[in-house]
Amino acid sequence: MHLSTHNWMRAEPLEVTLKRIKKFGYESIEISGEPEQYKTKERARC
Repeated sequence: MHLSTHNWMRAEPLEVTLKRIKKFGYESIEISGEPEQYKTKERARC
């Protein structure tokens, strides 16, 4: 089963969210906000 979540309800840095969901087996995330808000090359390494 593919698990996914979003980061809309927690006021935490994206890196913190990614580390937290990874340990629970989530495979993808829907990111809120404006795309320009995130440095995609840096996030691809998380």
